[in-house]
Amino acid sequence: MGKQAYASPAAGMSYRDAGWLARDKLEGARIQLARNFLAKGEEINIEEEWLVVDRVVAGRSFKSRSRPGASLGLGGGGAVGLRWEFLVKWRGLEYSDATWEREEDLQGDQEHIARFQRIRPRTAADLEGAVPEGKRAACLKAGGPGHMTQLRDVQALQLPSFCNGRKLRSYQEEAVRWMVSNYVAGRNCILGDEMGLGKTAQSVSCLETLRQLGYVPGPFLLVAPLTTLGHWQREIQTWTDMNVVLYAGSRADRQVILEHEFKFDPDTLAAMAARAGASSRPAKLPSHVTSGLAANPYRFNALLISYETLLKEQSMLCKIPFSAAVFDEAHKLKGATSSTRAAAMALRTGWTLLLTGTPIQNHLGELWAMLNFLDREEYPDQDAFMEQYMGPNGGPPSMDQVNALRGCLSGLLLRRMKEDVETLPEKEEVVVWVELTGEQQEFYKAIYSKQVGALLGGGAKSDMPGMRNLAMELRKLCCHPFLCDGLEEESRMRRVIKQTEAGGSATVNELELLVRASGKMVLLNKLLPKLRKEGRRVLIFSQFTRVLDLLEDYFAMMAWPHERIDGNTKGKDRQVRIDRFTNGSDEECFIFLLSTRAGGQGITLTAADTAILYDSDWNPQNDLQAMARCHRIGQSKEVTIYRLVTKATYEEHLFNTASRKY
Repeated sequence: MGKQAYASPAAGMSYRDAGWLARDKLEGARIQLARNFLAKGEEINIEEEWLVVDRVVAGRSFKSRSRPGASLGLGGGGAVGLRWEFLVKWRGLEYSDATWEREEDLQGDQEHIARFQRIRPRTAADLEGAVPEGKRAACLKAGGPGHMTQLRDVQALQLPSFCNGRKLRSYQEEAVRWMVSNYVAGRNCILGDEMGLGKTAQSVSCLETLRQLGYVPGPFLLVAPLTTLGHWQREIQTWTDMNVVLYAGSRADRQVILEHEFKFDPDTLAAMAARAGASSRPAKLPSHVTSGLAANPYRFNALLISYETLLKEQSMLCKIPFSAAVFDEAHKLKGATSSTRAAAMALRTGWTLLLTGTPIQNHLGELWAMLNFLDREEYPDQDAFMEQYMGPNGGPPSMDQVNALRGCLSGLLLRRMKEDVETLPEKEEVVVWVELTGEQQEFYKAIYSKQVGALLGGGAKSDMPGMRNLAMELRKLCCHPFLCDGLEEESRMRRVIKQTEAGGSATVNELELLVRASGKMVLLNKLLPKLRKEGRRVLIFSQFTRVLDLLEDYFAMMAWPHERIDGNTKGKDRQVRIDRFTNGSDEECFIFLLSTRAGGQGITLTAADTAILYDSDWNPQNDLQAMARCHRIGQSKEVTIYRLVTKATYEEHLFNTASRKY
């Protein structure tokens, strides 16, 4: 919770420099003092993290009595008479909120300045001899991964040491060696491990192995869903010392990143070499350093973006020659004609790695789409692929076809299941059949009867929009009548009439109205107090953000602490909410509300041991993704999944149909 404050930071100043008074202090002050202060600024909440340095992104020198000089991207000392200031990005704020801070004002943040000095001239290590000149030059001269003899003996390859004492499990080491062998062979591939086995850590470790042992100059590109970018950034920073740049935010944010985090300036490195040596004249750079700059003139080792940013910045990203590209949740690329896939295929990448826990969600054509993305020459035609590996008329394949497909995928796809490589606590899935309330039944029949003609009319193409609308309205009604237009007012009016006819008040109890209107809410009203008493932490997933709104209203009335992530949650808030839920006590953290699509991918929430699927997805793989948020590596408790299904309704039909896809 932020401090209630009246703040007035001047333009270009951080919140550390903002003048602020606590609300109680201000209210106790003289009225004229309050008016004078309020005239200078606006009332805001200053979050504690806004005062914490996230990273130093640039540096420049200036003379004490003159205007700031040219940006050098260096810091700490310098010629006599020069002082330094640094461009600071603050935690929880965007790049456009970054401010220039003088070095003497950052005395408590020396580790960030030290990190900046270490990683900004990305090839400074070359000057100090950290990377063997001959090996780097040989690697660059050889012309690519196919000539990397130092990585050819993959089985004997000793993986590098990772930061913070992080270690891979044996099956994860096996996957890293498999990915490295594909890189050396120049073969794109798919890591298709089941959800929860650490695909993020394995792929990051692969890139770090290429960087440390293969002397691959980079840069690397990582594309992931928006909801997972914070997790990816943290994993890269935890496992490696790579300089990872998260390229996201508004146009103003991205402009700051482009200006200060993208291109590497050779003059900066020359200036550093001059300062490090005895001569005050710019030193001539070693040949292997200049060749490294030619291969990768970018300041970052890894660039992290969302699929949305890939579309927005396609023209700029296509100009960057990436040594390797990793696509998380790669089933997003399955649409053969999608703009996202086209943008990804237009990138200049030396090697491509796809990550997906669900290589096939609905049909074999989705697998072909990924194989075609990896190798268009080998898999040019979907019809030929389907004919080769599917039965007649798209029917089930024969055993010979299955074996042939396995042989085809043996070098391209690595997939392991949890039960094969990990010993995780048990997961129990319970289908809870829910009855409609009496009022819900009335509404259900009314909606259904008005549209039943469309359902019984033979399903002509012109009738499909009406039929889809009917299906959606019935699904919404099964969740809660208040999702349907006009039914909240109808329900409220009925309750008022019933109360007044009985001689009672016309005032409606909001909690009672919300709970009794829906069979699922009646069930949750009984289940959740029991789970809270047992000290359980709960994830609740729904397809509808309006359901999440109603549940938030209910939790507020019950005074239950909760967090929420849906498609509208800002990127900078997602990881904060995840951390709050993960690190808080049971009293502080009880429920996490998530939309199935936005919150069901790439998020680790092993602090929870219970998940409730308030409504099921058309695609059962999305529900499996949601369950895997808590049943994954790091889970120490048995996990219970409650799936709520309304009995004898369209929702039951949907569940039965989707179950056949498992």
